[in-house]
Amino acid sequence: MRMRLLDAVDEDRRDVEVLLTALQQAVAEVHGLGGMVHLPGGGMSGILYLVADSGLPEAMTRPWLIIPARGTAPPSRAARNDTTAWQPDLAPPDPVPGRDPAALRPSRLPVGIGHLAVPVPGGGRRRGALSVLFAPGDEPGAAECAFLDEVTAWMSGRLASSGILSPSPTLLRALENEPGPREAAPPWDVEGVPSVTYTWDLRTGELTSDRPVEEVLAGIDPEVMSGGIEAWAALIHPDDLPGAVAGFDTGIQLRGGFQNEYRVRRQDGTYLWIEARARTITDDEGRR
Repeated sequence: MRMRLLDAVDEDRRDVEVLLTALQQAVAEVHGLGGMVHLPGGGMSGILYLVADSGLPEAMTRPWLIIPARGTAPPSRAARNDTTAWQPDLAPPDPVPGRDPAALRPSRLPVGIGHLAVPVPGGGRRRGALSVLFAPGDEPGAAECAFLDEVTAWMSGRLASSGILSPSPTLLRALENEPGPREAAPPWDVEGVPSVTYTWDLRTGELTSDRPVEEVLAGIDPEVMSGGIEAWAALIHPDDLPGAVAGFDTGIQLRGGFQNEYRVRRQDGTYLWIEARARTITDDEGRR
């Protein structure tokens, strides 16, 4: 019956509405406490972003806003391995450098909340994950897993034409809400401004630079480059992150240059405006 309800969803519904409707039906059918959907962030290839949630208080979803694709939490494992992942006792996701999910975890959660995640198919090897939380003592069976697989297949089919799950997705939150007003970036004279040249390997997420980044960006964690693109993304101001990711995506997919202005967090918690300029370099076969 619930799949029939999903099939009745209007074709002109926005992507975020499609995701939320599917998630709500999934949680209700398997009698879950609530659920989440994570999708990959385009150029930020090592990160999964929370793009929809249902039935969960903000305090529970806050640790899950940004999680590493190579992590051990059920959504990370489901997306990476293209398989169902189950955890009998909810635990915080693996930390992204510069962000500690354990510190954001609510202190009064019941023990034994189960966490099930199934992959959301995408283009190529790109996958997201739909996950559902279960009350202590409730463990989903084969029927529940099969239904969630049906829902994610439906989601993937409905989103295929939008590009959200294609090899060039942009961050869904940027599509749902245009970036709000923010303080203007201060003007600068490019000539004579200290700069650092970095290389980002899109296959591994590794970052390297021609000089210590803290020499140019005062107050930035000197270990950020060793943490890869996940560590750098974790430093970007939340209000600026959607635009930054969309800019990276556009430049990478068009094999061109891109320029962004955004804020990054210093170790003392204050933010520094930077201008990032980059261009995509490919090999003879056009691979980035």
